[in-house]
Amino acid sequence: MTMSILTVTVLASVLATVTLSAPPVFRLASYYGDHMVLQMEPHQSIIWGYGEENSDIEVNLKEKIYTTTTYQGPDGIQWIWKITLDVMPPSGPFSIEIKHHASMTDVITLRDVLFGDVWLCGGQSNMVFSVTQAFNATMEAMLSYEYPYIRLFTVNLNESEKALYDLESVEEPWSVPSPATVSAGAFKYFSATCWFYGRNLYDHLQYPIGLLVSSYGGTPVEAWSSPDALKVCNRTELQEANNSKKSDIIEAKKNDPNWDAKFGGPGAHSVLWNAMIHPLLNITIKG
Repeated sequence: MTMSILTVTVLASVLATVTLSAPPVFRLASYYGDHMVLQMEPHQSIIWGYGEENSDIEVNLKEKIYTTTTYQGPDGIQWIWKITLDVMPPSGPFSIEIKHHASMTDVITLRDVLFGDVWLCGGQSNMVFSVTQAFNATMEAMLSYEYPYIRLFTVNLNESEKALYDLESVEEPWSVPSPATVSAGAFKYFSATCWFYGRNLYDHLQYPIGLLVSSYGGTPVEAWSSPDALKVCNRTELQEANNSKKSDIIEAKKNDPNWDAKFGGPGAHSVLWNAMIHPLLNITIKG
């Protein structure tokens, strides 16, 4: 009898831990947050997230209310909602208030949001190469204070056998430039190529720029390509021909924990497209 009670107690404790660590039902998708840049005119920006079944959503921006209702997400994922904002000129900062009306009303407020151009910087080693590793790195990091209207975001390293609807994790959430957010370390945020590109754009355009980095060193283009693109390029036959080599690599990785550091990241077809690019199709970007 004592053992039975103990078992139930332990099980209840484990379930409580799982419940506490689970993400809230009402939340934004992974790439929304304070300090972000949303795409400006002539495009319309999208905000989306998760909620309870058939719950009403209100989004308040500049005293205009946008409304929608949650619906079943693709591939059986939980209920989601999506709002398309009006066309906005380069401007900000704004606060955006999002209300979720279900069993109770919950509110999320995004602060310090700008409208400008959002650019996706992707690739492998040349894009991962960081500001810390550039010439005059200390001076370049200090210059970051002069660019408060550039905002930075870095996707975490992930791979997936199937196309994901949202990012699994984020390395650097939307941030205002500073030495800490621009120059965190070698092969960490922030990408030197993306930073200097964005800085040059801002110098010429003088309106907000959002820089979104999704890159993974030592990876082939096939890993970043969609299945449709690979089919058009007739690359599927090559993958089938390499299946025997692929099994050898998987076995080698098991026996050598430093494999990725020595030989680069994942190379299987579409695994980085699925995890690090496909989720970004749900937001509005300049290019």
